[in-house]
Amino acid sequence: MNTNLLLKRALSMPFSVFCFLSYSSVAVLIFTGCATSYQPEGLDGGYSETLMAHDTYIVTFKGNEFTSHEQSIRYALKRASELTLYSGYKYFSISSSVNHSEQIAYSNTYENASSQVDVYGYSSSMQGQCEGSSSIRSFSGITTKPAVSILIKCYHEKPKNIETVDARFFLANN
Repeated sequence: MNTNLLLKRALSMPFSVFCFLSYSSVAVLIFTGCATSYQPEGLDGGYSETLMAHDTYIVTFKGNEFTSHEQSIRYALKRASELTLYSGYKYFSISSSVNHSEQIAYSNTYENASSQVDVYGYSSSMQGQCEGSSSIRSFSGITTKPAVSILIKCYHEKPKNIETVDARFFLANN
């Protein structure tokens, strides 16, 4: 279908229908697997690491707005487990962690609109609202891009009195 025709039809719709269709599109995007996958860091996020000492790394995972904070933590731990085994160790401890998630505000304005609709997205990562006067409506909200960094220390043997992760066990079960 012609893009101009689609635009004319969208602009002629009652605002409540337009909001519903807009939210439906957002919901489809959310539920179709748009989250950042487990991958080296690129434009859409991913993992990275920095070697600090022969047995110490900073591991970071950055997700997009469709990636949950919990998934970002799991991916950081997965990368930490891989690095531990690749470096010839069996265990690692987490010395510290930092949450550097970003919150991003967005908004759009539409003319000749006449309704109000609320939308709340997947895992509370996307929220928005349509509101305004009878002639102008706006859609705005906040989305979060999760990011987590962990400082890990690797061990050949399980140390006493230090909580550690068994890298092989973690990879086999996550």
